[in-house]
Amino acid sequence: QGFRDTCESPSRKVPPAPVLAIDFSFDSMFLRALDSEFKVHHFNCADGEPLESSSVAKIKDVRWATWGSSLSWGVQGFWDDFVAKSSSADGAVAVEQTGTPPSLVTCVDRQAVANGLVVASLADGSIRLANFPFLRQGGDSSARARRFARHSGVVSRVAFTRDSRSVISIGAADGAMIVWKVVSPKIV
Repeated sequence: QGFRDTCESPSRKVPPAPVLAIDFSFDSMFLRALDSEFKVHHFNCADGEPLESSSVAKIKDVRWATWGSSLSWGVQGFWDDFVAKSSSADGAVAVEQTGTPPSLVTCVDRQAVANGLVVASLADGSIRLANFPFLRQGGDSSARARRFARHSGVVSRVAFTRDSRSVISIGAADGAMIVWKVVSPKIV
């Protein structure tokens, strides 16, 4: 019940925004949900209740077991020059377009190893690989992403294999599944 109530928009009487991605903390205490309005919601898994805005700051250092939300602290560099982030009173983080997007980030995944790599799939048919955390583009080499393009349209899903030696991407437009070999543990 708590999950549905929080993803509903209090300003309109329509069904809640569809959820695009969910992530669980390593200790299974918290759930993070990204909805189609690009709002990030946090919940207490024990009771399903949304976290109050004052409590959201307390989970900033939570280690996440899964990393599917494209709007998370460690992947904000993929969104540079595209969005402005803001927080609402209910603790949801919202973004709005501030410029012309080079490409919409459709999905992200992080390697299971500490301080490894993060990969993002994009609407332009490419994937981008960066060191984790990827906080901003430009500057030193640790804040750059490598771009790889092979799909003919939107890449709907991307994920590291369990051993982190490969990345698998799924093209929504071309229906292709591509397996990418990870040849270096860091982007230089």
